[in-house]
Amino acid sequence: MTNQEERPLTKARQKAGHYEILGETYAKFEFFENGWNPYSRFLDVDKVDFILRRRTATGQRIYREVQVKFGKLYPVGSAWERELFDFSSWRFFKEDEFASQIN
Repeated sequence: MTNQEERPLTKARQKAGHYEILGETYAKFEFFENGWNPYSRFLDVDKVDFILRRRTATGQRIYREVQVKFGKLYPVGSAWERELFDFSSWRFFKEDEFASQIN
């Protein structure tokens, strides 16, 4: 085993590329494992990274547009949060960041 193989995954992940690409790759797996078919968007001008598709039990197709953002997960603290969530995350957005998506 070489030194490169012995390094922890976190060290290798630091050199893997942009966090945005890593986050989108993780998101694809999560969506797929939860019954969605993710399709990548190559042009991000409309702030859409994926189009998700799945069928309901009645055969109806559901589509969703998703923007993936990198963030860290933190264990929740208060009792009411622990009843609903395992982890929490937060991120600052510009006030008008999604204004173009209103219509």
